[in-house]
Amino acid sequence: MDKIETIPIVLVDGSRPASREFRTYLEGSRFAVWTDTSYTDHLLPLYRTLSPRLVVVDLGAVPQAKGGADAIQAITLLLREAPEAVVVVSAGADAHFRVEAALAAGARGHIPRPYTFDGVLLGLHAALGTADPATPRRRAAVRVPARVDFFYRDPGAPMRVVPTQDVSESGARVRVHRSFAEGQEIRVAVRIPEEPRAMWIQARVAHCAPAPDATRFQMGVEFVEVQETHRSALRAFVRERSASGGPA
Repeated sequence: MDKIETIPIVLVDGSRPASREFRTYLEGSRFAVWTDTSYTDHLLPLYRTLSPRLVVVDLGAVPQAKGGADAIQAITLLLREAPEAVVVVSAGADAHFRVEAALAAGARGHIPRPYTFDGVLLGLHAALGTADPATPRRRAAVRVPARVDFFYRDPGAPMRVVPTQDVSESGARVRVHRSFAEGQEIRVAVRIPEEPRAMWIQARVAHCAPAPDATRFQMGVEFVEVQETHRSALRAFVRERSASGGPA
């Protein structure tokens, strides 16, 4: 079995209990906190020393030295020196404007506080999925590369079954045999390894365009009506694949 690459993190969090909780939510995943600190002015020297893949900064953290860089200033200084750094911020619901300021400064994502398992992994994966640091974005759900059976109806032909390219609890990406109109609602099904029967879902076509090989169409669908048991099964499947770091 191939060894899964560890993704190292430097964590800046003013709350020691929260730092311990953050580490707990990473157990069994490919993410690992190499070191953590309570102080924002420690960020730049720690990054210079460790060169982590990810940095997580609590927007409520403060500097140790009087007049030292606060969270936003520390992020700005880091990205000025190391534009390739991937920064994620954490903040409570009442810190909306500070989150927006951090994203404007170059942060790639946001983890809500208090920390939760899904919130932590979502924020980390979303940051890694943002190719251009100048265009930060927030994703509605963790999407993982996974080949699971995807069923759809093709008029004039038998039921089609193709593998997905990636999947989340809220949608999937797949190559299909014909074009569908953007916004069209279609009945589809997915069958994941943990579920012996296919799960039928009402979906909406988010986009559909010719694939590079010109023999299929690249389609993304949004799941709009999903039984709660099916959504729970999908959520568990995505969580397991997300934690393991590998495709199905």
